[in-house]
Amino acid sequence: MKKLKFWLFAALAVIATVTFTACSDDDKNEPDVPTEPVDETSPLIGQWMYYEEYGSTLADMEMETIWLTFNQNGRFICKYEYSDSDGLTQGTDEGTYTINGSKVTMKCTKMIGAKECLFEKEGETLTFTWSVSGKTLTFDGQPFSKL
Repeated sequence: MKKLKFWLFAALAVIATVTFTACSDDDKNEPDVPTEPVDETSPLIGQWMYYEEYGSTLADMEMETIWLTFNQNGRFICKYEYSDSDGLTQGTDEGTYTINGSKVTMKCTKMIGAKECLFEKEGETLTFTWSVSGKTLTFDGQPFSKL
């Protein structure tokens, strides 16, 4: 009986050890915020929209809409819609950004949907030129209207 208790206790100890032993943490746990603070007074901060129609008749009409949102916390959201005779295609990119003069550097941390907005893959970093005049953002040469 003592041998049975000993082996039962040993088996329970092994099970408890295996159960409570954790694997090493291989997650990077990097924050999704920029390392540099964003100037909260920057005219880039806000919601912007780009819209363009192509085609001369209703049958060949194509529409493209991009919404860019730059938040004060250094995060951005880019939503994209493209509509043609085949239907509507949508996509969203999310990530972080930093501003350095007339350049904004954006890193995509999440992509949702069937169509990319600005980025081709998660983790990609791109730099764009920008300027604001009144309620118009010129973003990499394209005019966006303030919402």
